[in-house]
Amino acid sequence: MSVNLSTEDVRESLIAIVEKDPDLTDTQKKEMMIEANAAYLHIDRIAKDFFANREELNKLSEGVIFKLYDSTFTEPELTEIIAFYKTPTGQKATQFLPRLSAEAQKGFISVVLPKLQALIEPASKAETEKLEKKIAEAKVNKPKD
Repeated sequence: MSVNLSTEDVRESLIAIVEKDPDLTDTQKKEMMIEANAAYLHIDRIAKDFFANREELNKLSEGVIFKLYDSTFTEPELTEIIAFYKTPTGQKATQFLPRLSAEAQKGFISVVLPKLQALIEPASKAETEKLEKKIAEAKVNKPKD
């Protein structure tokens, strides 16, 4: 299974906070860009760690596949499939299997994305708040350029 997912939108959001702030000096913007990139790297690490957890991903994947089989076949049909597709049910399985990968991929994404969002959203909010606080502090201590 694979998921085409990027956390670049988080990076862009954090950078935009800095770039769009008219009260920051150029020097402060450079400093806050470093902070924004550090915040992004933290969030990106969370996402990478999530995808590195093969055990969790395998459980999610198996759950999706079992659900697809359950929604497509009955217990007796599954028994007949195990009997090497010699029955009409086996022919049904032959027609179903080419779709399995694509449907499992969609199902996998539908269970992975909410879990990943639940991990990233609090971190993203916290990192955004920290960045905004540092920007506010930088404004108070604004050096003359």
